[in-house]
This record gives sequence, C-alpha cells and structure tokens, in this order.
Amino acid sequence: MPFSTYDASVGMVLKTLKSLDAILASAEEHAATKNLNVDDYVQAKLYEDMKPLDFQVRSVAETATKCAARLLGQETVDLELESTFAGLRKQTTDAIASLQKVDPDSVEGTETKLITMGLGPGKTKELSAKDYIVGYSVPNSFFHLQTSYAILRQQGVPLGKRVYIAPFSSHRPVNVLRRFNPARPKTRPPNTCHRSGAMRRVVVTGLGAVSPLGIGVRRTWTRLLDGHCGVVSVKNRGPGYSDLPCQIAALVPQGSKNDGGWRGSDWLSREGYKKISPLFVPKLLINLGAGHISMKYGFAGPNHAATTACTTGAHSIGDASRFIACGDADVMIAGGAESCIHPLVLGGFSRCRSLATSFNDSPEKASRPFDRDREGFIVGEGAAVVVLEELEHAKSRGAKIYAELKGYGCSGDAYHMTAPKESGEGALLAMKRALRNALISPGTVDYINAHGTSTVIGDAAENFAIKTLLLGSEGKQKTGDINVSSTKGAIGHLLGGAGAIEAVFSILAIHENVLPPTINLDNTTEEFDCNYVPNVAQERRVNVAMTNSFGFGGTNSTLCFARY
Repeated sequence: MPFSTYDASVGMVLKTLKSLDAILASAEEHAATKNLNVDDYVQAKLYEDMKPLDFQVRSVAETATKCAARLLGQETVDLELESTFAGLRKQTTDAIASLQKVDPDSVEGTETKLITMGLGPGKTKELSAKDYIVGYSVPNSFFHLQTSYAILRQQGVPLGKRVYIAPFSSHRPVNVLRRFNPARPKTRPPNTCHRSGAMRRVVVTGLGAVSPLGIGVRRTWTRLLDGHCGVVSVKNRGPGYSDLPCQIAALVPQGSKNDGGWRGSDWLSREGYKKISPLFVPKLLINLGAGHISMKYGFAGPNHAATTACTTGAHSIGDASRFIACGDADVMIAGGAESCIHPLVLGGFSRCRSLATSFNDSPEKASRPFDRDREGFIVGEGAAVVVLEELEHAKSRGAKIYAELKGYGCSGDAYHMTAPKESGEGALLAMKRALRNALISPGTVDYINAHGTSTVIGDAAENFAIKTLLLGSEGKQKTGDINVSSTKGAIGHLLGGAGAIEAVFSILAIHENVLPPTINLDNTTEEFDCNYVPNVAQERRVNVAMTNSFGFGGTNSTLCFARY
C-alpha cells in the first residue's frame, strides 16, 4: 500500500513544523561555528545535514505555516521576499506554539471529497473524507509536500482534517501526480515534461568550432593540446587601438584584407539614410543567427536565442537540451558566437578594469588563469556549436555519440553588475543544480572546464566554489584529486561564444580521455592547490566533465557531460 492514513492533520502539520524548526536550529548552530551570518550560510548551502532541503527552506516554511493558519482558522500570509532567516524561524515557532494548544478533533472539514488513489498496477481504492492534504513525514520530502499541496488545491480539494502521507522517492515527484490524480493532469510534474512522464536522454552527435587557434574542431583541439596560444597584438590593426590600455586580443585566423579606413558613420553622412539597407535592423537581431540556419536547412523546431553575456553559449546548449528532453524537438543545433574585436569594446572593458594591460609586448602571456600574476582577461572572437539529439533518435540512425548531456544548472549572484561574490556562491549553486539535474554525485566528477577568465576576483571565487563542491564526504578526499583547467589561456575569452567552445572542449576531454592544459600557469598561490593541468595536457580517464560559464549581471550556468 503506497500510503498511510493519519486522522489528525493538526498532528501531521505540527510534526512537519517541528522537523523544520530542528533543521533551522541546526543551520544557526553551524553558521555560528563558522562565524557566518545565518542568512548567507543558508543561501550558500554551506551545510551538510541540511542537504535534503535543497534550497527549499523558504518554500517549506511558507507552506507549513499556511497549513497551520488554515487549521487555526487564521488568515494566511505570504512571506516577504526580503524576510530574514530569523523571521522564518519566528514564524515557524509561533505556528508550533499555536497548534500545540489545538484539539485535533475540534478542526471541522467543509465537505466530502472522493479521491481514487493507486495501490499498485491495476488496483485502486476509493477513499472518502471531509478534506485532504498530502504531506510527508521526513524532512527530505518537504519539497513534495508543497508540490502535492498545490496539485490538490488546483483540483479543488480543500485543506482539512485528514492527511494522507505518500512515502515516495524524492527523485520521482511524478508518482505524486499519478497516485493522487488518476486523470492525466493538465500540468506536468517537475523535471518530467515529456508526455511519457519522463525526461528524454540527450546526447551530443556533432561538434563545430572556429577559434583563435584555427578553423574547425580538429585543428583547434590539436593546437590547444599542443600548448599554442591565439592571443596577438592589435595595435596596428587600425585607428583607435594604439591609445588603448589593452592592445591585444584573440583573433580568428583569416586571409589578408584591406579595411580601407571604412567607417559606417562616414558612409551614412555621405549617402544618407535612404541608402540604408532594409535588412539593416534584421541583421542586428540576436536571434537572426539561429533564424538563418533555420531558414537555410528547413529546421522548423524551436528557434531560440539566449542573450546572457558570457553565459550565452552555455545557456543556449542547456536550453536546447531541455527542448529535446521535454519532447519539443528530436535534434537541436546549439552554440554561441562572438565577433567583437573593436576599439570601443576593448575601451569599454578597459574602463571596467576587466582586461590585462601589462602584456601588450608579450600578448601570448597575457591570459593566465589561476596564475599568481593574472590581472584580467583577453577579449577573443570565435564560435562553436554542438548537435544535440534525443538518444533513441541518434541510435536509430547510427549516429556517432561523443557524450551525453546529463545535467544543466543555472543561478544568479544577485550581487554586483560585473563582479562575483568572493565566496563563489552563485557558481556553487549552478554546479550543484547541474549535478542534481544529472543525478551525479560530486565524487564522480573527473574534470571541470572552469570559466577561469584570468581575473583576480573571478578565478579565486570559482576556485573556492569548486573546492567547496568537490571536497568532503561525497566528493574528493584531497584537492590534488580535483582536475580543473581553463582553456582561456589559449583562446582568450570568447564572451558569448565562450560557453559553447568550452562545452566542445569538455566533450572532447571525455571522448579522448585527455585534460586540456591551462596555458601560462607558471606560478600559483597556496589557495590554488588543485590540479590545474599547468601548460601541458594530461592523459586521464574522464567519465564525467563539467563546464562553467559566468557572466556580467551575475548570470551563471553549468553543463554536465558524461560518457555514453
């Protein structure tokens, strides 16, 4: 029998609140031992025994206290977004104190509801009671208490006296829907958006790249493993570069051409606006890259473009994988591109103090992720795409499978326009969500292609986040076992194309069992004590690889690939 029956919902909600209060108290104790503010502590999830809550503290508190308010005949109040941890704790303890004074039998229902609940294949049982709410008796199922409550309320089932507790796996919330709503729901359960009720598996069946190391994936990858660098001087490229603090960039190799001193503003003043092409505006639109590919090849599936700064490439691939997983497409071409080597761009980033400015005479040494002498990133140009495909579709046509895209996680720093928190909380959250989505433990991660842009704060924050994620009882035993590299030392920072080309490198690391090097990593400080693959590629068995992308505005994304 897949459920148990409790006659008194007051007792069940009280039990839930007490469990929640114990966990909140534990968070306070742990925060105190680390001399941290408890709100920052919970938001960063820097705890061990609270892992089952998985960032649902606020939702659980709100749901449970609303249950209590309804049982007491009180008005329910939504939590304020800015409410503090102390506020959550007080609301929980107040609800406990109130419920302890209530006689469970004094709570009256309003009407009789009939629900058919599954007892196993081909078996059902009709249960009649005044009111129903679905709950769980263990802390790691609090999220599903909230989910089930919302589902039953949507079906018109009021809250009241009787509670049915469904001890289903926390990784299979679909069971909650199927058992408590025999008819197919209009809304799909979390993480199960395909019509079959399960996420479809997504694999990588094609790769493409244009980078400062060369045209094509094979040439780019070979030169990367050989330790080449694509960063060059641009001070003689044209007017406007020679006065910039940073006069170097990572350029895509190209044939000779003559700029002729052409400037759009000169042309406009001479020719007038009537000579402007009617296609001028469409050509500027971000989604037209995807649009042209769709029109050329007749791709009629989702035509989608992400615009999230340096996280764009990773978001594009992650979003495309979800289109496939949810059954909206069988094949998606996804990636990112950037062509931004211009005095205005270099000048703007220089004003942000984001670029390296001390290496104009030795450009190949400028981008040096995790190195003691790093001082900023180098703007690069290029593009990369991957072909994502539903697993069975790929197998049916005999496609070559490079790897499986297992997980995708996103987060926001909610902190600063251009800088991350030094604790790396946003990066940590994105990585944790990717692993949770992939159902992979930190200890099985063999390689991380870091965002590692060669900035002082950014590299340190990501390094701290990676070690926080991968060290511990569920991860690696020592920092030397953590394999991390940043390929931006070789190709610079491709901005919108960075996440895409670094996804390609992560996939190839799995496919060929090799760790790409971190170029120019000559000196490290004691905080950088992982294996950063300095300057020379390393042969390693790679079954699981992650790639991080972080952007201005605090947008973060992590992709998790695994050997198929």
